[in-house]
Amino acid sequence: MSVTKPPVIKNGNPVVPVHPRSLTLAFSRAADYGYIDRMFDPSIKRNIDPHNYVVQRLNPHFRAAIYDSAVAMLVMHGTSVMAMTAAYRVNHTDKPPHNGGLPRKPHDVTEMGTSLARLPGYHSARLVVAALTLREWWVAPPRDVMIAEIKTTNIPSVKTYVDGLGWEPLRDLAHMKRLHDATDVTLADDKDKESSKHLTDIKDAVALLHVANDNTIKKSAQAILEFMAQGGLVNKATGDKITVDFTALEHAGLTMPRLKAMAAGNLDRTALLTMGTAPRPPAP
Repeated sequence: MSVTKPPVIKNGNPVVPVHPRSLTLAFSRAADYGYIDRMFDPSIKRNIDPHNYVVQRLNPHFRAAIYDSAVAMLVMHGTSVMAMTAAYRVNHTDKPPHNGGLPRKPHDVTEMGTSLARLPGYHSARLVVAALTLREWWVAPPRDVMIAEIKTTNIPSVKTYVDGLGWEPLRDLAHMKRLHDATDVTLADDKDKESSKHLTDIKDAVALLHVANDNTIKKSAQAILEFMAQGGLVNKATGDKITVDFTALEHAGLTMPRLKAMAAGNLDRTALLTMGTAPRPPAP
């Protein structure tokens, strides 16, 4: 997985980024497959992912993420994806799907990945990762853990996941191997399955699994509220602003009262479910 941004210079020429005036935060539907898949057109992907950090997923898993509303994206004019990240829901190898197909609910592991951003300087990756993390935690929490694999050289991802949203490196090698066994089924290329799977010493890792814990959920809610407070995305260097429509969060059940409670550290689902609902009238 990866968070990537365009290089300033390519082939000796400056890359001219797109600067939309407004964007919509959305969670994917089946009809969005074509718009999302367009991000992987070589003319687009090689500019925003020059180091090829974003690995190819098998199409059934990629489609399942889209169809299950497990892709968060910032969309311009309803058809152009400017930032995205996907969640892949998988089971441990000793708990295969009962129907022999892809797991739905419940599932053991959620892997965040396929993160691409076309808006350097706006922290758009942080927004879509925070939004999807909260939605997955709220709507389809895994039985085991939510993870993201990050190469140690992938500084944008480290800044987004670790520094910005509080994802924690996993230090348990046995658990790491078990998680790799579960998530490898989504990968299209066998060479992408090596990474840190066969580690014997964590200090030798070229990529680490990171996990979302309670602090991650809290910091993700805080990040979303900060984006809302500033009206969308702001480029800190230039002061340029892109407004964002956040309505999709409320439709996913992430209402303002719940987000504020989560940002304060209240992660009790029973309490959160009662927030923002009208009280029942007294019995006759």
